[in-house]
Amino acid sequence: MDHVITTFILLILPIISLIEVRKLKSNISDRTKESTYWRIYFWYVVTSVLITLDRPISELYYHTGSIELPTIINLILWTIVSYHIFMLIVPTVLVYCSKRIQEATRAAYEEKVYMFPRSGKSLIMFTALAFVVGVSEELIFRGYLYSYLQEYWGVSAILSLTIVNVIFGLLHFHQGRSAIIDTATLGFAMSQLYIQSGSLLLPIIFHILYDLKIVIVTRILGMHKTHQPD
Repeated sequence: MDHVITTFILLILPIISLIEVRKLKSNISDRTKESTYWRIYFWYVVTSVLITLDRPISELYYHTGSIELPTIINLILWTIVSYHIFMLIVPTVLVYCSKRIQEATRAAYEEKVYMFPRSGKSLIMFTALAFVVGVSEELIFRGYLYSYLQEYWGVSAILSLTIVNVIFGLLHFHQGRSAIIDTATLGFAMSQLYIQSGSLLLPIIFHILYDLKIVIVTRILGMHKTHQPD
């Protein structure tokens, strides 16, 4: 069952994501976004249910193994955590305070208009999506794949951590090259929080907040008020 679930995560989910992104790019109406969000809810919930049926939730949620990180690696990981905390807070504050940064951010967000919410309803659905994805992706990557690689392939905890987060970044290929790097480093940050805290609680909270930044910035810019024809 573990191999089937892993194949689904690494092969089927990326294909589904690619199909959904192409649909969004071909039709950026609010109705298309809302139906896409519903399908993403479905696939992430299905994947999470499959994982929890195969593994006890406590085994996924709590980090029970011991991992001794070399000082330099530990320092690098905490630096990555600090960087992403900075990128979560500071740009959002600057967007709120600076008109010039608002305009620059608006231009950057317009490039991803196919993906980001614009109507009031899609904004609410995207907010819910942040919670669904935050919980599901942490169960999948930090909880499930991290232990799977060690259990079935005999890799070390550090190598497993590295492989999982490289995969985590690559599976966001449809968002562009910069998103791959940003997502991979975010994965390393959340892995550090998982290892050091002993549970998925902090990574889940941080993941949700990181995705909710899109909702907050969209509201600051007033982009959710822009009408998109159906």
